[in-house]
Amino acid sequence: MNLSGKQLLHPLFISDVRTALQATSLEPSTLHLELPEASCMADPKFTADMLPRLKHLGVRLCLGDFGTGQSSLAWIRRFALDELKIDRSLIHSMPTDRGSADIIRLALIVARELKMKVVAEGIETAVQQSRLTELGCSFGQGYLFCRPLELDKVDELLREQSLHLAFREDSSLVL
Repeated sequence: MNLSGKQLLHPLFISDVRTALQATSLEPSTLHLELPEASCMADPKFTADMLPRLKHLGVRLCLGDFGTGQSSLAWIRRFALDELKIDRSLIHSMPTDRGSADIIRLALIVARELKMKVVAEGIETAVQQSRLTELGCSFGQGYLFCRPLELDKVDELLREQSLHLAFREDSSLVL
């Protein structure tokens, strides 16, 4: 679930998440909250104080738009995140800009050390996917794989393509 900066800073946000989990009987670990990097860094001390409270509920936390220049590695460690999503701007410039590839490689190293999953956003070409695989990035999303679909179209796509689904230990879906 993508969050906006306003939601993140709302004083009742944690209470609202707790209420929603109880009302839906949703297993907390299946709820992944994606926090925009810029919103987290707007008030990093507040974010660092709030995120452990969300983690206490059992939800998983993801820092989106990583690499847009807002965060420091020290804050990422303090945020107790489960996942980093590398911003599409780095993915797009990676084939022609060695600096972008270096940032992605370093993000992968840091994430591994912090036991975080990394997802590359905005993969549009096989060249990008291949380079990310070489760098050790196992998860990605983007138009290369599929354009956004309405929910009823997902089942149709899976039937048409005869895809087999498997769930990993970390509850991620593998096609």
